[in-house]
Amino acid sequence: MVQINISTTTPVNPPSATPKLSHSDLWKALVSKARQPEEFVAVIDKCRIVSENPSGLRRAVLFKGEENEVEEDVRFVKDMKIDFHVPATGQAVSNIISGLDSDPEHLMLTFTFEWPHPGIKDDDEMEIRKLKEKYEALSRNVVPHTVAVARKMVVEGRLG
Repeated sequence: MVQINISTTTPVNPPSATPKLSHSDLWKALVSKARQPEEFVAVIDKCRIVSENPSGLRRAVLFKGEENEVEEDVRFVKDMKIDFHVPATGQAVSNIISGLDSDPEHLMLTFTFEWPHPGIKDDDEMEIRKLKEKYEALSRNVVPHTVAVARKMVVEGRLG
């Protein structure tokens, strides 16, 4: 079985960014992304919360162009990361904040992606390369977009 693993990190507050996001702002935005991902993830059409527990939630996501929802388990590690796991496929994503509130200039956001592909053989180099290129392109855009949405939410006063 082939598993494609990719991680992407972006600075949250480059010199030209305004307003500067705090660690708290970014955390609140990621929690919002877990609950209402449509604004953050263009391929998601709808999301509903199935259940909640002290450490997270289970949500059902409908992707654009699909007929069936995908259930995801979401785990919150307060102020540091949110893990998303699809039990049906083994796919996993983590959204990780690094840096301190006292140092917003060095705040970073990292997304890690784990995509299992049980139907692809380890020696199918062409297919593996195509998947890596596809996932690298996807990951390159999604992290900066998440930061941009978080900044927009701060400007609009939606993070409290």
